[in-house]
Amino acid sequence: MSHDRSGLIATRRTGPLCSPSQRRSPALVIAIANQKGGVAKTTTVVSLGGALVRMNKEILLVDLDSQANLTLALGKDPSRVRGAITDVLFNAATLLSVSRETSIPGLDLVPSNSGMDLRSVF
Repeated sequence: MSHDRSGLIATRRTGPLCSPSQRRSPALVIAIANQKGGVAKTTTVVSLGGALVRMNKEILLVDLDSQANLTLALGKDPSRVRGAITDVLFNAATLLSVSRETSIPGLDLVPSNSGMDLRSVF
């Protein structure tokens, strides 16, 4: 049994993603979550992220779904990515070390992988 989750963090390169000299205003964090599948969480995250990029915001999307639908939607193969959200949550990696650029300038991704499904068992 897996729970479907998605998430989004919108940031202007603040907080733990950059050095103190690069900090601007506090990061805006928006979370999109619902246990029920098929309610357009991934679609909402991609659309909202794209809209914020068009408003000249720098965006970091974080995929917390064990099915990695957001990762797939942004053109990354979850079985081939090196570094994922599981490394941040369970292995002390930083968001910066696992974030990946997407084909959309200003829109970065912290991918998910099947490791999220295994972690929900424990």
